[in-house]
Amino acid sequence: MSSRSRKKPEPEKKKGLPGWAWALIIGGIILVIIIIIVVIILLTSGGDNGGNGGCSSDANCAGTTPKCNTSTGICQECLASPDCPTGQTCVGGQCQLTCITNNDCTAPNECIDGICQLPPAMCINDGDCSGATPKCDIGTNTCVECLTDGDCSGIQVCSNNVCGGCVLPSPPTSILTFPGYSTPVDLVFQLTYTEDSSPTLSGHKIYLSKIPAITTGNAQFIIEDNTTGDGSTTITDSDLGSIDFFTGETWFVRVSSVDDCGEGDLSPETSGTFVCGNLGTPNIPVAPFLFSGAGGSVIISHASGGGLGSTNQFLVYASSVMNFDPNNASVASSNNFPSSIIQNNAFVPPINPIATSTWYFKIQEVGTTCTSVLSLESFAVALGI
Repeated sequence: MSSRSRKKPEPEKKKGLPGWAWALIIGGIILVIIIIIVVIILLTSGGDNGGNGGCSSDANCAGTTPKCNTSTGICQECLASPDCPTGQTCVGGQCQLTCITNNDCTAPNECIDGICQLPPAMCINDGDCSGATPKCDIGTNTCVECLTDGDCSGIQVCSNNVCGGCVLPSPPTSILTFPGYSTPVDLVFQLTYTEDSSPTLSGHKIYLSKIPAITTGNAQFIIEDNTTGDGSTTITDSDLGSIDFFTGETWFVRVSSVDDCGEGDLSPETSGTFVCGNLGTPNIPVAPFLFSGAGGSVIISHASGGGLGSTNQFLVYASSVMNFDPNNASVASSNNFPSSIIQNNAFVPPINPIATSTWYFKIQEVGTTCTSVLSLESFAVALGI
């Protein structure tokens, strides 16, 4: 028997989604993506954020800034003048009073370009100032660097509204005079000084010396407290300790000022020479002067002129020449008052009068620190040998 070969049946293929189904799926995915993008845009652009750049319409703004500047996304008071009350103009997004003259504005505002506003660099409080001029001087309505020293740093001081270095006071001027004795024992001189006052002036230093060209290192000084900046002081022997003033001495003086910054420069040097003539002259001796031979005595009556403090002695000058120069005469000293008996040979050089000769005398009073001027000249005739 003949046999015929048979073909095996092929496996059945699975059927896929139809094309229309795939179209629906892809379209749905795209729609979801679009929805997500729209939501994101709405979330990031919507709502009023108080003028922080997020408004897109007036609906996003409110309160004192009801208008939306869509070009910047910022809520502001106005966009144009019609958005402002009557009599005001929109300037820079704010409503400002309009004006014609400064009289239309409240000081310190001025009418600038038809608007009442503060002039450049003017202020009404520190909030209007900044940078290098943070303080408002309400007296001038201007911004300045400082009003008080406390506005400056370190040791700087505020001068004319500017902080600067600690400036030492300027040197004063001084005038020195010798008025004489203030008490029976103290010789004094008067010092007058003047200067431009410093707000922080605390006193002066007075430098004294018998040697010119005074420096702070070669003179004795006295601290004089005086906060007014001008004044005078009286200086006595006792102010200088063991130093005394004597007739004919020249004293030199310089003065400095002291304030919170320290001691300033010394003043120009002035000087004064003490002369005893203004302190009193002893009375004229009383004649006659009695001579009792070559080894005899001179009897002199005299009185103190006063004003020399504590008198130590009297100097008696004698000469046979009228109107004599004491430097060329004989001299003797006496510690007795009011009259003295002086031996002829007590004079240096000794005097040796002869009978009927005329002798002339002058007396000088010597105090503790000063010698007076000479008395007027008197004379006497020698009465015997």
